Amino acid sequence: MSVSGVFSRWGERDDFIERSSHINIKLIGRGRFDVIADEGRYELKSGMGIVCSSERIAGYVTGEATEARTILIDDAVFRGVLTDHLGERAPIDWARANVFRMETRIGALVRSALFVIDENFDTDERCIYSETSLRLTRDALIVAIGECMARGRAALDEQLRLAGSKALARDAIDFVRASLDPLSIHDVATALGVGVRALQGAFRKHVGASPAFVLRMARLDGAHRDLESGLTATAHDAARKWGFSNAGRFSSEYYERIGEFPSETIARRLSG
Repeated sequence: MSVSGVFSRWGERDDFIERSSHINIKLIGRGRFDVIADEGRYELKSGMGIVCSSERIAGYVTGEATEARTILIDDAVFRGVLTDHLGERAPIDWARANVFRMETRIGALVRSALFVIDENFDTDERCIYSETSLRLTRDALIVAIGECMARGRAALDEQLRLAGSKALARDAIDFVRASLDPLSIHDVATALGVGVRALQGAFRKHVGASPAFVLRMARLDGAHRDLESGLTATAHDAARKWGFSNAGRFSSEYYERIGEFPSETIARRLSG
């Protein structure tokens, strides 16, 4: 039987460079092994491994005492097994390589796969024992890699989502603080090109307060700036401009926020 659809492998020392349609799984037994890929350089040491598409590998740099084992799995086979077992969750985007350590699940399965290969192939790369065990080991390895990649992709998506959410909250606060006029939550959401619910979620997660609360505090700060600068002459004018219809409530909230009543701000400005 031809092993091209199951496994193929290279020797203990691996200085071979090839652009081919295979998934390259490499385990470093000793020394240092650098993989030069399209997106950058991966520096591997003893006890580390890497999974990547051979089509993205530009070359290798190895030390004198380096020992590396490699498993090649046909790309179409790899994708087919992933799709069969993981369905829509199958991560088949090889934009970057995936580095792992020997003590991880993938590392253990790679070692097991290498053992099965050694047990089932002769020195001429011919399968001499169980083709079934080879395929089962291959599939287990592929699924483990796929699940690890899926978790990594989900984690990356979550990191990007959180980063985007945090940036949204920061941009919203900056926008509110820079405004010279009172704003509604719809004004902020529209200006930032997002929905109100997205804005509320970002504030809940990263600010610890609702947009409505932040906007109300911003309105009080705006009233304080206007009264302090003389842009508005009276507390009534400041309250009306910044959207406070009840003068008594405006005065008490102003005091809680600023630490003095509107009349005290005006008096301080006039005395200065």
